[in-house]
Amino acid sequence: MSNTIRFYGERGLVNALFLDLSDGRHLDLVRKITFPFRDPQHLEIPDGAETQVFIEVGFGDNSYGFGWPDAIICVTFADKKLVIFIEAKAGLYVHAAKDFTSRQDGFNSSINGQLTLRYRLAQALRTHKKDSARLREPEGLTLAYGENTPRRLAKPENLRLIVEPFVARASEYLFVAMTDDSLNVWPMVQEKNPRLLPFICDPGYSDCAEPANWSEMRNSWNKHREAFGWIGFQDIEPMVKGGEYFLHAVHFLEAKRKGRAPNPDSGVFRAFHPKRKWETFAIPTLTLRERIKSLLDVILHETNLRYDRGDGSDSVIGPDQRRLLKILPTVGGNEEAAIFLGAKVETSGFPEAVRNRIKEIVTVRKRAFEILPVRHGEYQDSELKELLVDTISRVQEESETR
Repeated sequence: MSNTIRFYGERGLVNALFLDLSDGRHLDLVRKITFPFRDPQHLEIPDGAETQVFIEVGFGDNSYGFGWPDAIICVTFADKKLVIFIEAKAGLYVHAAKDFTSRQDGFNSSINGQLTLRYRLAQALRTHKKDSARLREPEGLTLAYGENTPRRLAKPENLRLIVEPFVARASEYLFVAMTDDSLNVWPMVQEKNPRLLPFICDPGYSDCAEPANWSEMRNSWNKHREAFGWIGFQDIEPMVKGGEYFLHAVHFLEAKRKGRAPNPDSGVFRAFHPKRKWETFAIPTLTLRERIKSLLDVILHETNLRYDRGDGSDSVIGPDQRRLLKILPTVGGNEEAAIFLGAKVETSGFPEAVRNRIKEIVTVRKRAFEILPVRHGEYQDSELKELLVDTISRVQEESETR
């Protein structure tokens, strides 16, 4: 039996990518990044520039700190130092972003939420004083985001080994979305769905402090948009094709592409509104619902997940209150099914063995789920349990890595 290492998730993709480019081609990657609101749109960096790359450095928990940037590239040349934060999602930007005006559970783990935190981190780094005991954002910025306690980092080794020598007080801080879109995402999102942009406040902009003022009008995106760039995995793949490490990570990217549905905001998806109560459905649907619940009670025992019974749909909910799996009654047009299982489209979702049966994407509360129909009597309990375990493992693992 051969021994194989397989990288998994966005974290695995980023690790593999930068390992394969560590032969001196990190600058080639940086030069491919497009900043659509700058002129010129690509960074002009001399060949002799020095690069340092940091992967998943901890800058504090999402709840009180600045999170874990997927990658940071520090580029130094002449008297300039550029610090580039990269956030990667193997899917499409619109699938990985959340409406900042509603600040849904898990917003800080969405791609625009992560870039919002990186902007706040950059403001802390910009004003960080040498030999300070902690890194913290300006107080005015905290108030601008409607929070009482400044976001901070007090880990001595990170301050000593990374912050002070490499990323503090840079000439410029830049923010990059790395996604699997075919075109630069920023002009499209700015025009068609500005609520999926990062939410940018300036220090002292206290009008942002009230929750209601996390609004499009209060977003300073236009003032700072020149600092935001994008690069697609389709642009990167030729650089690392056949690479020693990317070879063991590309399977994840390919799985995400397989059966990918269109943009949930395009109107292609059917919106599911659970207005009809469970008890109004036929006996096969109710029986299968109870079977699924009984199996999930066993599967979720002694985990940090919980089963939530709703009037019109049920959910498996993670510790961050995100819905990992939906249990839905039949949606019109598929009367043969008794139950629909729904997995969020921004995860790998259902196991490969059943993916060819996914026929539809629906939106539930503006979040897109790929739908797997399940007929009454189709699975033995052991088979159904295996399907549920595999699906929850996939969606939970990817949720926990962000």
